[in-house]
Amino acid sequence: MSREEFLQSLEARLQVLNEKERDDILSEYRQHISLRMESGLSEEEAIRDFGDFEELVSEILDAYNVSNEYVRQFDQATAVQQITNHLKTGNAVIIEVKKIGSDAKWSNSKHTLVLLGMTDNGYAIVADSADRADYFGDQRRIKYATVMELVQYMFPCTNPTSTSVYYTSESACGGYILVNPQ
Repeated sequence: MSREEFLQSLEARLQVLNEKERDDILSEYRQHISLRMESGLSEEEAIRDFGDFEELVSEILDAYNVSNEYVRQFDQATAVQQITNHLKTGNAVIIEVKKIGSDAKWSNSKHTLVLLGMTDNGYAIVADSADRADYFGDQRRIKYATVMELVQYMFPCTNPTSTSVYYTSESACGGYILVNPQ
C-alpha cells in the first residue's frame, strides 16, 4: 500500500473526528512515514511498521475518546438491525462497500462510507466522499438510503485473524464499525 492510499484510508476511517483533528493526525502519520523512509525503510515497510490497520484506527479513536466496535463478520439481517438500532442512538457507523457486478452506485471497487444517523422516515444519512452524480443526479456528498440497501453492498471480512492493511484483499477487510456503542 502506498503512502497516499494509506492516508486516504485513514482519513476515511476517521471521519467521525473533526477536520482539524483529522488533519493533525494525517500530518503526523505523513511525517512518521517520511522519517522512517529517511532511515532506510521503503514506503510499504514504513506503513507496515504501524501494525494492523484496524487496531491503529481503534487506538486513534480511543485516544480521542471515541469508543468503537469493529464487526468484521456479519449476516445481512443482523447487520441491518444492529446498524439501524445504533444509528437511532445518534451515533455514527462506518461501513465498507463494494461494487456489485456492474452496479457501481456506492463504489467503483471498494469504498468507505459514514452513516451519520436516521431520518424521521427511516433512511440512513450517508456521508460520501464521492459525488456519484450518475446515480444521484447531482454532486452532493450527503445522500440517503435504506440500511437494507447499503448492507447489500457491504462485505464481511472472511479472515478475522488477518493483520493486513485495508484494501489489500477482500478477505482481509470489510465489515463495519459502530462508533460509541452503548
